[in-house]
Amino acid sequence: MDNWEQEFRKWIAHIDVPKTCPVYKFRDDHDTKGRRISLLDKWWKGGILLMGYEMFRILVNSDVQYSHYLVNPGPSLVVADEGHRLKNKETELYKYLQCLKTHSRIILTGSPLQNNLEEYWCTINFASPNYLGKSEDFKR
Repeated sequence: MDNWEQEFRKWIAHIDVPKTCPVYKFRDDHDTKGRRISLLDKWWKGGILLMGYEMFRILVNSDVQYSHYLVNPGPSLVVADEGHRLKNKETELYKYLQCLKTHSRIILTGSPLQNNLEEYWCTINFASPNYLGKSEDFKR
């Protein structure tokens, strides 16, 4: 995540965006609930939030208050780095991420095809739900 933070700051530094579009980052899971809510409240007013998959899963699983910010209504854009981690629709992470109410989703991965077409369906279904139909229909 540090790399993403550096890239955002690098590319938005020369325009007037840093003041109106700050970058927020969850550093680790040792922060207090009060600090987390405060950070989410600031982000909710505008900005970029960087968060790892595990932190997202932990927060959404632990408290309805976090879900209010992170899932419903959710961010306007989700960028999922290491998209190959979304290759199994049975994982807890995949299920939580599928619940995101967001307008746009982007998956970044160096290996879109892993072991079989079902894994491909899962990643595409995250980025564009139902684009390839239901999993059972796609298997045929």
